[in-house]
Amino acid sequence: MKSFDIKGLEGLPLKLLIVFLLISISTPVVLEGLQSHERTVIVTGLRAEAEEIRSAAISAYIAGPGNVRSVDVTLPISSRNGQGRIEVGGSVESIESFSIRYWLGDNLIGTLFLNEPPVRMTSEDGNATIVIGVGAHLKISCVEGDGDLRILVGEDVT
Repeated sequence: MKSFDIKGLEGLPLKLLIVFLLISISTPVVLEGLQSHERTVIVTGLRAEAEEIRSAAISAYIAGPGNVRSVDVTLPISSRNGQGRIEVGGSVESIESFSIRYWLGDNLIGTLFLNEPPVRMTSEDGNATIVIGVGAHLKISCVEGDGDLRILVGEDVT
């Protein structure tokens, strides 16, 4: 049978204290690293989806009036920062009509401009198209209006 030494029993609380101290010091560092990684993955996903929309808009613009492209958009969701969203274009008179903006929660993460060639994007009602949600299907079409070409972006309901 094993006998217990009184000195070993006295050292146990000190060992437990050291273990809990190490855990309490390292936990915030590990959690911050995981949250930083999650944010990086989500921002990369949002940018990739915005690039896909940009590519489809340029393709439809180059092909000319009457051409239509479809894009399936899957936006990532952050457990900490909220829903990602993408805003495409804006009012035809504004500089925003040349841009695609991607957001995480209430923070603007990045902007892509369509300046080579300069492509104006708007919706049927003349405002920005906002894509929110896990899955969306966008219809991107090239139309002629006011003597120039522009891209109409809207959700495809078919």
